[in-house]
Amino acid sequence: MRARAVHSRLASFVFGGSCFVCRGAARELLCDACDAELPRLTAPACPRCALASPGGLVCGRCLRDDPAYDATRAPLAYEFPADALIQALKFRGELALAPLLAALVAPSLGDERIDCIVPVPLSRERLQRRGYNQAMEIARRAALR
Repeated sequence: MRARAVHSRLASFVFGGSCFVCRGAARELLCDACDAELPRLTAPACPRCALASPGGLVCGRCLRDDPAYDATRAPLAYEFPADALIQALKFRGELALAPLLAALVAPSLGDERIDCIVPVPLSRERLQRRGYNQAMEIARRAALR
């Protein structure tokens, strides 16, 4: 069974066939309407920091202060309903959302060669308190693309 099919069946079991956002009927974690409302970023962005940049060129901030990383990929704006999904994963332990968020990130990675995907680390205390690193959960699944 393919990973997506397993995830779909698991999501249906965990969420009872309802959309995580609106609680309406859904075969996946999100119904088609809520999926369509995700604030996808389509404007040209700086390949380093992912902030808006005319023509998708490296922005002035990154040219002035070269960041210590090569690229940032941000497929969604941090607005509703994307922010609700991220907060549910991060603060309420809704780990079933990690594969969904990873699937949203994966297309933004494109075909370029990627050496590694690095999640934002948590302090030892926060990791012990929360029990997981939400960025690691997304990165682990995005790396399997």
